[in-house]
Amino acid sequence: WQQPEHPPHPGRPPHLRLVERLTEAFAAIGRKVGHALWTNEVRGGQPWRCYDDLDCHGLLPDERETVAAAVMVSTGAVTFDSREELAAQLRPDDPAAVERCRPLLRAAMRDFEATVPTKAALEERAATVREALVRVRRPDPAFTDEEIVRLAQALADTQVRDACLTTAVPPRSESSFAAERLWFELVRRTPEPERAAPATLLGYSAYQRGEGALANLAFDNALAADPGYLLAALLRRCLEHGIAPDTVRHLGCMGEVGPLVAPGPPGREGIP
Repeated sequence: WQQPEHPPHPGRPPHLRLVERLTEAFAAIGRKVGHALWTNEVRGGQPWRCYDDLDCHGLLPDERETVAAAVMVSTGAVTFDSREELAAQLRPDDPAAVERCRPLLRAAMRDFEATVPTKAALEERAATVREALVRVRRPDPAFTDEEIVRLAQALADTQVRDACLTTAVPPRSESSFAAERLWFELVRRTPEPERAAPATLLGYSAYQRGEGALANLAFDNALAADPGYLLAALLRRCLEHGIAPDTVRHLGCMGEVGPLVAPGPPGREGIP
């Protein structure tokens, strides 16, 4: 495809040898590279050109007007124009609200640590998260400070947290994006160190659908809240080493918690 208003670039795009080596490496594992393109920046209006055909060139479209963007929005995904805009979504909307939650959460965690684990307590925490996953699908779901504290306390239970990992699968499903909206809300409103749990869940969800930038930011957020949070450290290490999402998909385990998202009719994803 060629746009007449954009004249051809002289010579080949940069990094040709790197592209050749990558093409050879993919071929060695049975993956054929269909088309190798170069652009200085992935942004609407930027010029692109092909490595194999010097007459193949053009301008990138506005990413917000592409079919891919429309599909993402239709499934409930939130898109961002830059890494900075993405990072801003993890910062508190109202720092004063976070401070209001802090003493409430400290008291709740003292109770949590002093309570002998029981099946009834586990079921109550799971029910708290399950109800929130239903509410977050509604227009403008509002959570009080007390509800944020109860959710943070529930996610401090590793059995509940591990069950929440299952909401990221299947990736890009309506239920996974709904769960992600809840994790975003909790990251913005939960004091540290308990913020590490929802931040890790957010990162895992992004990891599962291949959104490395969001996953990295979320894992960094989790470790800033609690430097010793092992699950966040493990997942970030996996991401850094290029481990495929399906390799860590088994980490989600419902155990005694049971499903957090209601099953739907055959051939269709369940919507609570």
